[in-house]
Amino acid sequence: MISTPLTTLASCTYSRADLAYRIGLLREFLEHVFFTAHDSGVTKEALESFEKTGRSVADIEFLRALPLAFFASFTQESFYEDLQTIMKDSRNLPTLSLTVPVSFDPEGREALGEWARKEIGKDVLLDLSIDAGISVGCQIVWQNQLHDFGFDHYLHESGNELTDALLKKVTASIEHV
Repeated sequence: MISTPLTTLASCTYSRADLAYRIGLLREFLEHVFFTAHDSGVTKEALESFEKTGRSVADIEFLRALPLAFFASFTQESFYEDLQTIMKDSRNLPTLSLTVPVSFDPEGREALGEWARKEIGKDVLLDLSIDAGISVGCQIVWQNQLHDFGFDHYLHESGNELTDALLKKVTASIEHV
C-alpha cells in the first residue's frame, strides 16, 4: 500500500474533529518552517523552534511522531493546496457518527477509535457529538442508519413489557403481605 499524507494522518487520528485540528496544526507548523529563518525544510531544529511558540505537549508529540518522509512532499509553494487536498480527500473516509451523553478525553476517543477500526473498518473516522438528553447509552449512525442504544429509547420501545413485569412483581409482593 502506498502511503499518502492522508493515510499517514488517518492512521494515527481517530475522529474527524481531531483530523481537522491536526491539519490546522500542520499548516501552522509548515508556515513556521517555510516563513521563518529555517532552511525551508522540516528539521529537528525547526520543530524545536516551533515548540517554543507555546504549542501543547500533545501537539509537539504528534509532530515528532510523523516520519520525515511525511513532510518531504510539502513545499513552500504547494503546502496550502496540499493540505486543502488532504482535507477534501478526508471527506471520502467512512464515518461512524456517535452521539454520547458525555465528552471523552483524548484517551477515551482513542480507545473508541481503535475499537471502531477493529470492529468496523481500518479507515473509519469517528464523528463524535454530545447530547446530554441521552441518559445512558449512545446513538450510532452507520451507513445512513440510526442505531439507538440509549436507555430512553429502550424504555420507549419496551415500555409495555417493563410495565407488565413491574406490575407482576408488585402484585406478587402485595399477595404475600
